[in-house]
Formats: sequence, C-alpha cells, structure tokens
Amino acid sequence: MSLPLRPLLISGLVFAVSMAITLTLWTHEQQNFKRSQKANLDFNLREAASRIEQHMASYEQMVRGVNGFLAGGNVLDRSRFRAYVNSLSLGPNFSGVEAVGFSKLVPSQEMKSHVLIQRASGLTRYAIYPEGSRDAYAPVVQVESGNNNESRFYGYDPFANAQRQQTMLRAAESGSSSISRLAWSQPFENRLNKSDYVLFLPLYRGGETPDTPQARRLAVVGWAFAVLRISDLMASLYGERRTELHLSLHDNVTPSAESLLFESTGDHVRPTGNTLAATEYLDIGGATWVLTVRAQASGSEMAGFDQSSDILTAGTLLTILLAIVCWQMLTAKNYAVALAHTMTGELRKSEELARHMAQHDPLTCLPNRALFSDRIARAISLAKRDKTRLALLYLDLDNFKPINDTYGHAMGDRVLGLVASRLIAAVRESDTVGRIGGDEFVVLLPVIASNDNAQTVGLKILESLREPMVFDGTTVSVSASIGVATFPEHGADEVELFKAADAAMYAAKASRRDCLVWAEG
Repeated sequence: MSLPLRPLLISGLVFAVSMAITLTLWTHEQQNFKRSQKANLDFNLREAASRIEQHMASYEQMVRGVNGFLAGGNVLDRSRFRAYVNSLSLGPNFSGVEAVGFSKLVPSQEMKSHVLIQRASGLTRYAIYPEGSRDAYAPVVQVESGNNNESRFYGYDPFANAQRQQTMLRAAESGSSSISRLAWSQPFENRLNKSDYVLFLPLYRGGETPDTPQARRLAVVGWAFAVLRISDLMASLYGERRTELHLSLHDNVTPSAESLLFESTGDHVRPTGNTLAATEYLDIGGATWVLTVRAQASGSEMAGFDQSSDILTAGTLLTILLAIVCWQMLTAKNYAVALAHTMTGELRKSEELARHMAQHDPLTCLPNRALFSDRIARAISLAKRDKTRLALLYLDLDNFKPINDTYGHAMGDRVLGLVASRLIAAVRESDTVGRIGGDEFVVLLPVIASNDNAQTVGLKILESLREPMVFDGTTVSVSASIGVATFPEHGADEVELFKAADAAMYAAKASRRDCLVWAEG
C-alpha cells in the first residue's frame, strides 16, 4: 500500500464509523419523538372523551332531578316547574342546554279529556300536534327554554315521529336515558341545528322503576327531556384547547358530513396523510358517538421538542471535522501529535453531549421518557430475578398553568428546574427521577420493603413541593397530585405500571389535588 492511499482509507473509515453513530442517535431520537407524540395524542383523546362523558352524565342527572320533581305531583304546576328549572342555574356548567320539559303519555281514548284538562289549567289554545289518529300520544305539557316563547312547545307530540317514538320506548323499557337527533321542526323552526339532540328519561307511575322491561313499559307515564346543542357543549369544553390538535365528533361509526356533530375550526391541523390520529367510541344514551383527535405528525408543540435534526446536524459536522483531523494527523505527524489529544477530548465531549441530549430533558437535565423506560425495564428484570418489589410514582403539578400565564414561560421554566431539584433531594441516590413532558414527572424506587417506603417518599415529595418558591422577590407556590403503582401488584411490565400510576394520578387530581393516591388492584 502506497503512503498517500493509507491516510485516505483510514480517514474514510473514521468518517463511516462516526457517521454510523450519528445516524443511530438520529434514528433513536426520531423514534422517541414519535412515541411521545402518540402517547400525548392518546392522553388528549382520553381526556376529551372523559370530559364529554362527565358532562353528558351531569345532563342526565339534571333530567333525573326534573323527574324527581314531577314525581311529587307537579306535572301541571307550571309556575313551580319554572321556579324549579330556574333554581338549577343552567349556566356554564350546563352549556348547550336549549330546553327542559316533560312529555306526558296519553292513550288515544284519553286524548280529548287530556286536552280539556290542559286548557282548563291555563293553556286555552292547547292542542296536540301533529294532528292524526294514533294509539298513544306524548305531548309536551311542561317546558322551559329560557326564551319566553314556550307556548309553541305545548302540545307538540314527539311520539308522532317513528324514530323518536322508538327512542322513547327504548328509554321506557330500559329505565335509563336514551338520546336521539332532534327533528322538532315546528317548535324549533328558527333554531334547528344538525348538532341538536334530545335526551329522554322515563317517569314511572308512583316514582318507582319496575323490575322488568314489560312492567316498565306499562308503568311509564311520560318522559322528562332536555334539548341539547352539542356544538355549544363542545365549544364550552374546549375554549382553551391546544391549537395544534384537531377534534371531530360524529354520531355514527362511519364518519360522514351528515353524522358530524362538532369539528374544531381555525386549527393548523387538517386530516391529511401526514397526521397522527386516535379514535374513541362513546356510548351516549344508547347511541354510539365517535371522537377523533388528530395532530400534525411533524409538529413539535404536542410532545416536546424534536432534537433529531440537531443531533444529525451536530453529528455530521463532528464527523466531517473528525475525518479532516484524521487526515491531517496522518499527513502531518508533527502537527497531528499535538492536535490529537485536543480533538480526542472534544470528540468524547461531543459524544457524551449527543448521548446526554438523546436521553435527558434539556430543561431539567433529568432522564427523559426513553432513558427512564430503560431504567424501569432493568429494575423490573432485577425485581423478577431477586423476587423483590419496586414502586413507580407518577406526579403532575397542580396550578402550574397560571404561573406561565401570569409570569411568563421563563418563570415556568425556573419553577420546573427547582421542582426537579427538590424531587432529587427527596429521594435516595439509588432512585431515579425523570421528566416525561410538560409538568409531569416520574420517580422510580427500584427496591422497596413495603408500601410504607413508597408512601414515605411520596409524602416527603408533597411536603417539599408545598414550600414556597422565591425568584427575584416573586413568590410562587405549586403542589402535586401523585399516583403510585407497585410491581408486581399493579403490573407485570413497564406499560401496565405506567397505566396504573397514570390512572391513580388522575384519581388524585379528581379527588382534591395535592395528595397521593394508590393504584387500584
């Protein structure tokens, strides 16, 4: 081998090896970022579905209250009914409620006497419509809509519509609520919207629910109902929704323009081939609704900052620099001997920096999701081998968003840095503290003798975070909601432990915050 060819081959080999390392780190970071995006998308989907179900449950509870009121003999007392509905304060907590009322079941042989009774009660022009001979009627006899024109509602018979009649009978037989699209064109002729729904709940004779479907159908005396505008409900739920997410709600398992109930507008994300999507099916009053959340696959707002491009750029530049240095070392020995020591140190620092960037959170320097997942997987393997137990603490900061809104994100970053320091101070050297995104942290206790060990650490963390934080004369306060899961009681692997701890953390949020809740099981 000639002398000029040897430096070229060696420099080329160094370039190839260094570039391979760079591409490996770049690929690893891209995979981590995509996993973080998917996990965050699933979280937002679960949160949105939960909030919709909670609000629909509160609407059903409101209608049950109307049923209870009417069961006390107030079917014809409209002044008391109005006072009762007004006492419900249907404000922001019941956004989307268009009207509340009661439809009374009237057999055909009692129709004439029913009309006379209603006219005698003060509705002098009362009549059942649409007109026609039917086996039974269910005219509206009580209604409050908040727009002072309830008179046109009285006497309207939703039972005349076959689809609506099926919905009402299904509710009567099941003893639970049933929901259907609203098609009351006459009383709602100026307000009809394709996202309007009506929720029916049966009222039985004597106020008690019979045991069998047949007995329930025979005992039903009418239906309390609430007219809901789903678009208003969704708008109230997501006034502060993250703009990089696109939400759509359909009332059919096969989404179409006709089944669309709500779609977020003004977003940067639209359904394309470059989006991530997650879907949840909701059982609402006997109907199946489909909630879909989408996010731009290349966006970084949803799941943290994608560092893969930085790693690729830095690694490529370092690779080129290393190859040039290697060439100079081999072609100019006198100069290369002195330069070799300097560049070796720089290379090590660069590799350590690249490794650190791929495995640590840039703000707090805590292990990120990838490194933390590796450590918990190792801890589970050791626990299985040694037949020991470990604990995972999943915590989310309370009242952190107001700090960003009031003092700015720079102050929020300083708070997160101090929180990380306090978490490290509250655990043992053998424990691992990680930040997995936003204001969410995790703590791994690789070996615990009993649940008391994890309880002690969790309470110590809560106490530490309650201490006020002072920055340049400004005092801020945060707390945390902590969910705790243990191996092997709450999961046999990393995924199950994370799910159990995450669910327990949300239970702590829903309870009273600033507390610790153990996973169920």
